[in-house]
Parts: sequence; C-alpha cells; structure tokens
Amino acid sequence: MGGLELAQLRVDGWGEDTLPTLRARLAQLRRERMAVIELQVPLLDPASARMATAIEALGFVFSGVSPGVTPAQDRLVYNHVADPGFDYDAPNIHSELGQRLRAQMRAQAAASA
Repeated sequence: MGGLELAQLRVDGWGEDTLPTLRARLAQLRRERMAVIELQVPLLDPASARMATAIEALGFVFSGVSPGVTPAQDRLVYNHVADPGFDYDAPNIHSELGQRLRAQMRAQAAASA
C-alpha cells in the first residue's frame, strides 16, 4: 500500500503573477497525481484576505493557521484534495472543528466533481 502523496505550496507575497502561477502549479501537481495539496499564504498580508475567494475557486479549503516564530511568519493554510478516490473517513479526527473541516472538504470535492 502506497503512502499519501502530499505537496506543499507557499506564497510569500502576492503579485500579478501569483494566481496564474498557482493555477499552473496546481495543474502540474494533479498530473503528478498528488493526493493532497497544501497551500500556505501570509496571514498578515491584506492581499491574502482579498485572494481568499480566488483560492477557494481553485478548489482549496481553509484548514487552519500555522503559527510562525514571529507574527509576520504566521500562515493561513488551505488544503486541496486532488485525488477523486481520497477516503475522507480514513483519518481519525476527534475534534468537532476537524469533523466540520472534513465535511466541508467532502462537500467541496463533490461540488467540483
């Protein structure tokens, strides 16, 4: 049995080419058959809030905040499940928030299928 194919993308700052670059990288990672793609964007950058709708339109779901050593390093974390056969029930999730995130990811995957 193979392991989970996970890719991570990180945006350090927003520019005119960031969204097209994300689209291209996402397409490439799908071709490489990554099961889950994590995207991290800078929490304190106002552009991250403005880009949230565009990020979600790419199929990413907000999944949390990753704290940095300093507040300037804090990241918003999004996940994209690229594997249509991904088993959402496989991970053992015990928290109510985790259960809600799983349901949101499952619903978004069904809507984009």
